[in-house]
Amino acid sequence: MNEEEIQKSLVDLESYRVQLEGLGRQDELLRASLEEHMRARETMINYKEGKEKEILVPIGANSFLFAKIVDPSKAIVGIGTNLTVEEPIDRAIEKLDKRIGMIEDADRKIMERITGINEKATVLSQQVQRGYEELKKKGQM
Repeated sequence: MNEEEIQKSLVDLESYRVQLEGLGRQDELLRASLEEHMRARETMINYKEGKEKEILVPIGANSFLFAKIVDPSKAIVGIGTNLTVEEPIDRAIEKLDKRIGMIEDADRKIMERITGINEKATVLSQQVQRGYEELKKKGQM
């Protein structure tokens, strides 16, 4: 490996680092979304068993209101940007399960990409190190 190849490899390593940072951010967002969906699913499961039970309704700013469950057989779920629809609660839970599966699949793919890039970066880093040591021995660096 000559000095020019080492420099190119260092640029490639920097590119891998940037890609890994981006994938890490995507992974964080997916994990937050997964947690939110899991919480919603758990809440719906508990909600459907609780006619006339008292619950706390979050209203923002870490504030809650007391409410009673009137009809635990229905839920309102998002179907798109600012669009919601009333669904039987079991169907709403099924939709959440499907979304959870999609999020888990996306996260799995990101983790595979992270692993692949890490492996490439490790190999390239070792090659650069060996190339640098060879040039140093030859007195070219």
